[in-house]
Amino acid sequence: MDVGLGLGDVADLQLPAGGRHQLHDAEKASLAEAERAHIRAVLDECGWKISGKGNAADRLGLKRSTLQFRMRKLGIARPGRGE
Repeated sequence: MDVGLGLGDVADLQLPAGGRHQLHDAEKASLAEAERAHIRAVLDECGWKISGKGNAADRLGLKRSTLQFRMRKLGIARPGRGE
Protein backbone atom coordinates (compact mmCIF):
# COMPACT_ATOMS: atom_id res chain seq x y z
CA MET A 1 0.00 0.00 0.00
CA ASP A 2 1.55 3.29 -1.08
CA VAL A 3 0.23 6.58 0.23
CA GLY A 4 1.97 9.79 -0.68
CA LEU A 5 0.70 13.16 0.46
CA GLY A 6 1.99 16.61 -0.18
CA LEU A 7 0.38 19.99 0.15
CA GLY A 8 -2.67 20.03 -2.07
CA ASP A 9 -2.21 16.40 -3.13
CA VAL A 10 -4.82 13.68 -2.90
CA ALA A 11 -3.85 10.35 -1.35
CA ASP A 12 -3.07 7.64 -3.89
CA LEU A 13 -4.07 4.39 -2.23
CA GLN A 14 -3.17 1.23 -4.07
CA LEU A 15 -4.71 -1.99 -2.80
CA PRO A 16 -3.35 -5.45 -3.57
CA ALA A 17 -4.53 -7.03 -6.81
CA GLY A 18 -7.24 -9.65 -6.61
CA GLY A 19 -10.25 -7.76 -5.32
CA ARG A 20 -11.28 -6.90 -1.82
CA HIS A 21 -8.83 -7.21 1.03
CA GLN A 22 -10.24 -9.17 3.96
CA LEU A 23 -9.14 -7.96 7.37
CA HIS A 24 -8.60 -10.42 10.16
CA ASP A 25 -10.28 -9.78 13.52
CA ALA A 26 -6.98 -8.58 15.04
CA GLU A 27 -6.53 -6.01 12.25
CA LYS A 28 -10.12 -4.78 12.68
CA ALA A 29 -9.58 -4.39 16.41
CA SER A 30 -6.39 -2.46 15.79
CA LEU A 31 -8.18 -0.07 13.43
CA ALA A 32 -10.94 0.53 15.98
CA GLU A 33 -8.34 1.08 18.71
CA ALA A 34 -6.49 3.59 16.52
CA GLU A 35 -9.73 5.44 15.72
CA ARG A 36 -10.70 5.45 19.43
CA ALA A 37 -7.29 6.80 20.46
CA HIS A 38 -7.33 9.53 17.80
CA ILE A 39 -10.85 10.70 18.66
CA ARG A 40 -10.04 10.73 22.39
CA ALA A 41 -6.87 12.76 21.77
CA VAL A 42 -8.77 15.37 19.76
CA LEU A 43 -11.55 15.47 22.38
CA ASP A 44 -8.93 16.04 25.08
CA GLU A 45 -7.34 18.87 23.05
CA CYS A 46 -10.76 20.50 22.59
CA GLY A 47 -11.80 20.14 26.22
CA TRP A 48 -14.41 17.55 25.16
CA LYS A 49 -16.40 20.17 23.21
CA ILE A 50 -18.20 18.48 20.32
CA SER A 51 -20.07 21.57 19.16
CA GLY A 52 -19.45 25.30 19.31
CA LYS A 53 -16.26 27.24 18.66
CA GLY A 54 -13.10 25.11 18.58
CA ASN A 55 -14.98 21.82 18.71
CA ALA A 56 -13.70 18.31 18.11
CA ALA A 57 -16.13 17.50 15.29
CA ASP A 58 -14.77 20.34 13.15
CA ARG A 59 -11.17 19.37 13.87
CA LEU A 60 -11.94 15.78 12.83
CA GLY A 61 -13.81 16.90 9.71
CA LEU A 62 -17.06 15.32 10.91
CA LYS A 63 -20.59 16.47 11.57
CA ARG A 64 -21.43 16.63 15.28
CA SER A 65 -23.93 13.79 14.91
CA THR A 66 -21.34 11.59 13.17
CA LEU A 67 -18.84 12.19 15.96
CA GLN A 68 -21.50 11.32 18.56
CA PHE A 69 -22.34 8.12 16.66
CA ARG A 70 -18.69 7.06 16.47
CA MET A 71 -18.18 7.85 20.15
CA ARG A 72 -21.10 5.55 21.04
CA LYS A 73 -19.88 2.87 18.62
CA LEU A 74 -16.35 2.95 20.06
CA GLY A 75 -17.46 3.22 23.68
CA ILE A 76 -15.98 6.69 24.21
CA ALA A 77 -17.45 8.62 27.12
CA ARG A 78 -16.32 11.80 28.80
CA PRO A 79 -14.23 10.97 31.87
CA GLY A 80 -16.37 11.08 34.96
CA ARG A 81 -19.55 10.55 32.95
CA GLY A 82 -20.17 6.85 32.49
CA GLU A 83 -16.59 5.71 32.01
